[in-house]
Amino acid sequence: TYNLVIKTWGGVDTLTNAYTYKHPLPAVPTTVPANNATNIPANTTTITVTSTTANTTCMWGTANGSYPNASNTTRTTTVGTNTLYYSCITNTGSSTTQSDARTGSWSYTGVQAPPSQGDNITSLNPTKCGLMTTFTGTNTGAVVAMLDNSDGTNKYYAVARLADNRCWMISNYARVYGTYVNNIAGGVWNGGVSGSGTTTSYYLNPSDTTHTLMSSNIRACTGVGYATTAQQAIDYLADSGNTTANSIRNCGYLYNWLSATAGTGTTSVNQTYADSSICPSGWHLATITSSITTITVPASWGSDPREYYTLVQKLGTSSAAYIGSSSQFRAVYSGWATAGSYLRNQGTGTFFFSSIANTTRYAYNIILNTNAPNYSGTYNKYDGEAIRCVLNV
Repeated sequence: TYNLVIKTWGGVDTLTNAYTYKHPLPAVPTTVPANNATNIPANTTTITVTSTTANTTCMWGTANGSYPNASNTTRTTTVGTNTLYYSCITNTGSSTTQSDARTGSWSYTGVQAPPSQGDNITSLNPTKCGLMTTFTGTNTGAVVAMLDNSDGTNKYYAVARLADNRCWMISNYARVYGTYVNNIAGGVWNGGVSGSGTTTSYYLNPSDTTHTLMSSNIRACTGVGYATTAQQAIDYLADSGNTTANSIRNCGYLYNWLSATAGTGTTSVNQTYADSSICPSGWHLATITSSITTITVPASWGSDPREYYTLVQKLGTSSAAYIGSSSQFRAVYSGWATAGSYLRNQGTGTFFFSSIANTTRYAYNIILNTNAPNYSGTYNKYDGEAIRCVLNV
């Protein structure tokens, strides 16, 4: 025997026919999401609640005892403890719907999940990075193409967790920042401060045909320099190591050091790091110094002034780990730009600025080509080099 309450939700009760239940009232719910899972990945948007009792429909309510409706069929989880309220209704009868509602709640813990293809690059955090599979160079399923629109244009960059357990961009960055340079040979790239630095943030696209190439170089870079879709970012990884004309689609941009450091890398920065960079929020310009030094970098960066060096200790000194279609770092031969002169080493090498200055004139960089990585170099702050960003810790 059951106490039966017949209701119409939000309206007048028009039920006129008597009814006797032939089966027990449903336990509500008899099936909860993911088979009674207590941990659900954060940002999960489809969480359904069902009942194994015949003719019974369960939906999420907005509060305990609230009437469910079609708009409440899905929920999005958040990190931490979550409580969802539900209602289940059993419908029987013929010409008249007779309903018995049972309501309750279900609690679970929302947990971090690895990033998904197309996620915004600023949504990646150290916990999510730690859930990613380490990229070995061949398991491209471990690489995630992430969206960055820091300059107002949707651009996608390949991101991977490398052997140092850090998440790196493995695509060259291509954010618009500063003054674009056309025809580097005819421009004033160094801002009129020859030999000491620059007073203007400059950048360029190395595929721009207005720029003069060094004699015997090829114009390997082509296109806009970045991926416009997530799939392109993954496809462009195959361009690493290409040495033929117009074969590299993700050369990114080349920046002078002032531009790469978002205007903070002035000539006054000497034997220390630049305070900022053009990397997305939550990321920073990778660090390197020529030797173990007393330079201290922010704790949020990981307190490692030699991130490139640390990576080399994990990946080894073979160029195959950095350049090529099976490499982990997937560097491309984007070359570099000499101030007020030309592009050089395009198709044969690449240079990456770090966030640390050696002197008022020079900044540390890493040079990658067919030789072992050179992570103790320094180049003029007014030269143009590619950059890679690393996720903060």
